[in-house]
Amino acid sequence: MRCCEGFLCQSFLNKHCATEFASARLFPPLMLTVDKPVITHDLDNAKELPSRNRVSVMVVLVVQALNAFSDNFVKMLIIVFAHAVAKDTPLGDNIQVFLGIIFSLPFVFFAPVAGYVSDRHSKQRVIFWMQVAQAISFAGFLVALGLPGVPLKVGLGSVMLFVLATQEAFLAPAKMGILKDLVGSRRLGPASGMQQMSMFAAILTGYAVAGEWFGRQLEAGIDPWHAMKFAMSVATGLAVVQLIGAAFVQRTPGHHEMPWRMSLLWAHFGSLRAVFKAPAIGLAALGIVFFWFMCNAVGSILVGLCNESFLVEAVSSKMKGIFSLLLGIGVVLGSMLSAVLCRKSIHLGMVPTAIFALSGTLLAAAIIPAQSGAAYFVMALIGFAAGSFMVPLYGFVQDRSAQNERAKVLAGVGLIDCLGGTAANLLVLGLLTARLSSTAQLGLMAATSLGAAFFMLKVRKYRDH
Repeated sequence: MRCCEGFLCQSFLNKHCATEFASARLFPPLMLTVDKPVITHDLDNAKELPSRNRVSVMVVLVVQALNAFSDNFVKMLIIVFAHAVAKDTPLGDNIQVFLGIIFSLPFVFFAPVAGYVSDRHSKQRVIFWMQVAQAISFAGFLVALGLPGVPLKVGLGSVMLFVLATQEAFLAPAKMGILKDLVGSRRLGPASGMQQMSMFAAILTGYAVAGEWFGRQLEAGIDPWHAMKFAMSVATGLAVVQLIGAAFVQRTPGHHEMPWRMSLLWAHFGSLRAVFKAPAIGLAALGIVFFWFMCNAVGSILVGLCNESFLVEAVSSKMKGIFSLLLGIGVVLGSMLSAVLCRKSIHLGMVPTAIFALSGTLLAAAIIPAQSGAAYFVMALIGFAAGSFMVPLYGFVQDRSAQNERAKVLAGVGLIDCLGGTAANLLVLGLLTARLSSTAQLGLMAATSLGAAFFMLKVRKYRDH
């Protein structure tokens, strides 16, 4: 699910693929988890969930929300911090693009590993160890801040960011998959809805709090290095709290009989054939990829827009958080509207309409000064337009995919989503290298959306074929 900016999309990508590790060595039994594995086959027939399961579900929701908050809090911190201490350098001015690429690659290359580990081993243990990985990455970044010399700081910091991105990729299938183990099928819908809502709220809050807090620190005259070290210390402490909570989640069963095949490492690339076998599904999949492409591109561009429009660093930091928040709120509202309109049937006619609206709002963002009050409204409208066309496209792909190929199709769509996000960040990097202004970049994205709207009219042509 991973929405309205260069990095929101990563937290929502739930990839079902595969790979192997030795069970007992990689995920040893947790001393704090003394329960026997939960048995799920009777949950649907039970009047109410066992108390242990109810508590575990709540802990999972809290842990995954805190994890999402921490991840995105740190991402935004890095963006505003890098621009504050390395302004007018390639790293400081383009940090959002580099982060976008770093956080896309693990979902491309490690999706099979993440899916296999979550299927073979107890998802509770996977969740626990991913909290450990997050704590290690935060602590490592904190150490990097204290190292002498820029090369050492950047080198260790980059490694820790890749570790953080990798834990996101591994955590996604585990936190999504554990809900059915804990609540069964009958209660899965409400539980999944609570998970998505809490996760998205945590992502938006993480961005908004990071930008606002760092801006206030700069306004108070606090050194950016000191502010960053304090914030990373807090994030590391929060990660420790998360891993303690994850240790007390009910242990779920693993499936150690699942065989390991080397072909699993590239199996998700083979899923692309299933996506484009049917023209209608292929076109709809391209529409979904376009959504994530625009999310990544526009999110990165808006960071540059804040840098160009707000010369006071403290104000620029705050506005990055505010614009990200407004985009996210817009995506939520647009998705909700689409869900209501599509509750009885899938209305593909709203897809090109929403993309036309996206083109218009992007053009407005390019014309209206970012300092004006109207810019706030425009940011929310951009997110609203983007969120409006995602829901019917996902519904169409799931509805039209053959029953025996649906999982393969969705895996292929997920892969090209990631590839599209990486391509978007590489495109923005090229535009920045060419010294194209952020407003010009938004104008280019508006023109791209206009072309995509006409192209996506073809999806309706294939609807009844």
